[in-house]
Amino acid sequence: MNIKRALIICLMTFLFVAACSEQRVVSVNSHLCKSEMPFTRIEAGEYVIKIFEPNSKTNPDIWQGPLCLSHEKSGSVCGFDLSLIKSVTPDSKNKYIDVDVFSGSNSWSYRIELDSCMNMDQSNKSTGK
Repeated sequence: MNIKRALIICLMTFLFVAACSEQRVVSVNSHLCKSEMPFTRIEAGEYVIKIFEPNSKTNPDIWQGPLCLSHEKSGSVCGFDLSLIKSVTPDSKNKYIDVDVFSGSNSWSYRIELDSCMNMDQSNKSTGK
């Protein structure tokens, strides 16, 4: 009986840690960016940013994701497996985008370099209690 109880406690601890872990930007295959799902389009210089599954067709303020970047001239595409996206803001020189996401009372901000399609910075903006 004690072994069974210990296994249940271990499983519950693992599930709790997994559920509370921070979101991370993960590159995904470009085939996910060719989805037929609705999206919002943002232009940043030579880049097109698509944020999939907006919560409203006319005035979205949350997107389910993913987020995809494409370079208009080269045709290169990369994507990020993010969900609950609050905002995507290109910088004034169109070198980076700042992406804000949330989950419950936690929120994170990512800075993604457009040329390399890499996450350059991640910060935890607020932590729930």
